[in-house]
Amino acid sequence: MKRIRVGVIGCGVIAQIMHLQFLRELRDQFEITALCDLNPVLLEEVGNRFGVVTRFDKWEDLIAAPIDLVMILSSGDHAPVVLAAAAAGKNIFVEKPMALSSVDGQKIADAVAAAGVTLMVGYMKRYDAAYERCRDEVTKFSELRLARTLTLESPFEPYVTHYGLTHPAPPPADVFAALDAEYGKFSASQSSRRSFDGPDQSSDSPSTPESVAKKVYSGVLLQSMIHDINAIRGVLGEPESLDSAQLTSTTVQVSLTFSGVPATMSWVDLRPGMARYRQEFSFYGPDKRATLLLPSPYLRNMPIELVIESGDRAGQASQATHITSSFDAAFRRELIDLHACITKGKTPRTDATDGMRDIALCEAIVTVALTGKPLLAPTAAARSIAPGS
Repeated sequence: MKRIRVGVIGCGVIAQIMHLQFLRELRDQFEITALCDLNPVLLEEVGNRFGVVTRFDKWEDLIAAPIDLVMILSSGDHAPVVLAAAAAGKNIFVEKPMALSSVDGQKIADAVAAAGVTLMVGYMKRYDAAYERCRDEVTKFSELRLARTLTLESPFEPYVTHYGLTHPAPPPADVFAALDAEYGKFSASQSSRRSFDGPDQSSDSPSTPESVAKKVYSGVLLQSMIHDINAIRGVLGEPESLDSAQLTSTTVQVSLTFSGVPATMSWVDLRPGMARYRQEFSFYGPDKRATLLLPSPYLRNMPIELVIESGDRAGQASQATHITSSFDAAFRRELIDLHACITKGKTPRTDATDGMRDIALCEAIVTVALTGKPLLAPTAAARSIAPGS
């Protein structure tokens, strides 16, 4: 089996908990060749822990190194790194969001196609065994009448303290300023100061719809809810319309229609609060129901539970089956699929076009929330929208 030489950009929480661990487990398929991070303490400690000698503080130097795959796990705007990696002929894994606008997302899709390289966006839920089983079950429904997603954010620290992570002092203020500037007109001044791969937790209370939209776009839609968006699209396809959207500093409520089927998406920030993260994806028909119950994404090898409910129409008998499909982590299954895509010429299910459409839908949600007007085909084409522009 061909071993793929990997260069990893970004040595933060999700890299330490998931990606580097599973790359090391899959050593017959991957070789961690080089690491890159702005923070020298983090770079040294993570490099020592995983036995990676070649280290860079500039991503340009890593891309120029003799590697086959660039894994972009850093915060900030991924588009410049992705475009440079494609131009250098490197295969690419990029954590969401792939870019900060769908216009840049389309540029990435075009560049990857022109370079003939593989790009996978890091939506690990799409590779989970329970998710795959749920998707297959929903396609067998005689009728689907409603789809629903729900995410209850809770503090993430209780889910990661047992890993013994490296948490050095943050980079200098000028690094934060540069990251904030990348978010342009959608940026919230605190958005790049998150210490984890999740929504912003700053305490300010924006007073205008435009201010709320900026904060929600960069801190919630692109950083957290984009996973929900990608997951429901993976089951139902592209939405025919985005019917309504309501944004506050702590909640997002979205209504869409997929081929005549209504769907609701809800996200609520319950922090600071108890450590009871909860996420559900549910699909309802008159004769069958399917619900995915997802644990915190920071828990390694914690399975998603699939609940299938069925019964006789207008009858008294019904039943619910609770299914554990696999203890194999979605992050690990994602890497296995990535190896197959690179070595066998497969197209990733979460490719650049898929990532662009998620970003387009995030933009559309902001547009609908500010204008109050529905949008048809909200993922069909890239658009550049900026509140107040």
